[in-house]
Amino acid sequence: RDKGWQDRIRLDTGSDAVLIGERNGSPLYYAPHNINAADTISTDEVWPGGNTGFNLNGAGTVIGLWDQDAVRDTHVEFTSRVTQQDGATLFDFHATATAGTLMSAGINTLNVGGQIVPNAARGMSFAADLDAYSFNDDLMEMPDAVLNDDLRLSNHSYGLISGWRFTTRFGW
Repeated sequence: RDKGWQDRIRLDTGSDAVLIGERNGSPLYYAPHNINAADTISTDEVWPGGNTGFNLNGAGTVIGLWDQDAVRDTHVEFTSRVTQQDGATLFDFHATATAGTLMSAGINTLNVGGQIVPNAARGMSFAADLDAYSFNDDLMEMPDAVLNDDLRLSNHSYGLISGWRFTTRFGW
């Protein structure tokens, strides 16, 4: 900070990056990635206030999520908009984080070194509802969700592992 670096930088996405330190003589900032991801894929352009005038927020949309286990449906970002459809009860970090990227409300701010970053957790469809499933019976559940629940959008960020896989803490 004594080098004249700004504590906060307003990004063109409307969110702020917050100075957390220095690396190799350059300032190091934390920035919320959901907002950056929304900008990267232009989701923010269809949100209220976006350039397209569509004013979409996901309201009235149900997203299906198949993941390892249950989404923590009591999370403040989900405000009773998550329904665990298949009885899974073991909460999973990845399922909850993925649900957040899809539809968290953006209530929480990020506090980095005393600096507050608003809307840091806003999901792509921040007013949508979520039907969550464990991936154990995905191939059996998906047709039923489409035919009986009229599900039209889903996320499946899992896959097969074959051969070998590194097991160190960082995965390499």
